Amino acid sequence: MSTKMLFAALAVNKPITSTQRIVLIYLANHHNQRNNRCDPSEKTLARETGLSVRAVRSSINALLSLGLIDRKQRFNRSNSYDLTYLGL
Repeated sequence: MSTKMLFAALAVNKPITSTQRIVLIYLANHHNQRNNRCDPSEKTLARETGLSVRAVRSSINALLSLGLIDRKQRFNRSNSYDLTYLGL
């Protein structure tokens, strides 16, 4: 967990829904500060947040379109997310 990313996610001032904010916070919670990796699966995020996989996917897509995160799709693995766009 990266506390810097977690605080950055909490401090986002863009107009995002509460569901999008929850997903962003949980993504930040998965960020590894040592290797800058963040690669939880949508299923893991859904389980942890109590949201459906569809709601998680929709929120991630909204966060992508707002420029708050970036996604790298990996073959046969969970996606990897770049949270450096949070302003750090």
